[in-house]
Amino acid sequence: MSRIFGQCGGRSRGHGGHGGLLAERGGLGSVLRDLVKPGDENLREMNKKLQNMLEEQLTKNMHLQKDLELLSQELVRLSKENADGGAAGSG
Repeated sequence: MSRIFGQCGGRSRGHGGHGGLLAERGGLGSVLRDLVKPGDENLREMNKKLQNMLEEQLTKNMHLQKDLELLSQELVRLSKENADGGAAGSG
């Protein structure tokens, strides 16, 4: 299993935004199909649920990363504002 997640991690860094997630979907699905025998529906169902959970978690992580970037930009802006205001007020 670590081999599968290692591959996803490597590919997702190469693609930006939602394109990487969509590109992974086919790759991960094909790997999961190769791992599960055609007659084993329980494993296939479990893998499908795991894949859905993984996709949801990746989406949440992308949103959190975007929020973190926005907060960082706001922090920099406020820090500059505070530094500019402090320099003007002391002079």
